[in-house]
Amino acid sequence: MPSFLSKVFGRKKDGRGSPLPQGRTSDGSLLDGNFEAVSPVNTPSVAEFPENALRGNSKEKGVASGLFKVKSQPSRSYSSETSKRGNLPQLSLALPVPKDDAQACALGVMFEVGPDAQILTDDAIGKKILTPSEALILVRACSQAITARGLFLVFILRVNSNHGSDRLPGLETLGLMHPHWYSASPDVQRRLISLFIHSLNPNNAITILPPSLSSSSSLFESEIKYTRSPHDVAAVLRWGLRHLELNGENFGKNEHWYRNFSEAERNSEYLPGSYSKDLASLIPPDHLELLNAILDLFSSLAAHAERNSTSASKLTRVFGFWLLAAPRVGEDVDWSKLYARWQEHGRILEHLFLARIR
Repeated sequence: MPSFLSKVFGRKKDGRGSPLPQGRTSDGSLLDGNFEAVSPVNTPSVAEFPENALRGNSKEKGVASGLFKVKSQPSRSYSSETSKRGNLPQLSLALPVPKDDAQACALGVMFEVGPDAQILTDDAIGKKILTPSEALILVRACSQAITARGLFLVFILRVNSNHGSDRLPGLETLGLMHPHWYSASPDVQRRLISLFIHSLNPNNAITILPPSLSSSSSLFESEIKYTRSPHDVAAVLRWGLRHLELNGENFGKNEHWYRNFSEAERNSEYLPGSYSKDLASLIPPDHLELLNAILDLFSSLAAHAERNSTSASKLTRVFGFWLLAAPRVGEDVDWSKLYARWQEHGRILEHLFLARIR
């Protein structure tokens, strides 16, 4: 058996393996002897690649090379092209100042000026004074936004079968008339006030909206209608009352308007129609419309006082001074006199609110 295996595998007598090939002196490294005779492979240069060679042949023969066109084109030297063409003209970025409304609208269309570009500074907002007619527009817009928001949300809640509540989130928002509420946004309030001020002077506003929607009043109504938090709407309302300036030196036609109304109401034994009969002749029409709009809002809020934590007494005591006082602060007014006037006008507005309800 060993003799047979040695014949098949050519095993030596020393048992180290197969016999060495011819020309090899030792069984060392495999790189010795005939294994080093490896013919070198010459790598072609870039110009000698087959596709480049084919492209060159096609150009020489006049064949269209569209099928073998390379996607990336060789870069050109910009300096050389510029030197050939000369100095290129430069576009100036200095824009002319708009001199009229037509140029202002053109610039507004060019740069797509939107509502956010019309936000005024705090100084401009703080110095703004509202007339009774302008304050009436703001009070009606805010009242409608708060009331309509509640009616819309309660409709959504009723349609959804998962909610069976009849709550009015607009009027029943907790702390609706409380200043500096945690969910209120000063940025949203600044934008709403800026749009309202622009709506009073529509010629100064720049917009790219269509003519049917380009008026600043439409922008303000749209923004305040879809404002997320009712606290921001209430803050804008409070701003309008604080910046109200009455026509004349009194809320009524004379300084004794409230005394005359109280005596007339007492003499008539507090008849239900004393508010519309006796008070209407003592107050200017624009003041009376503003008073009615504010008292209507107070009535809606007071009907949900258990949820919004805003009673009618609190509303009248807070806003009485801002609505009825004229002038508000004088040179010789100290803290005690100011507080006394605050209490007096708060009680007057509360009396007017009860008279209107009656």
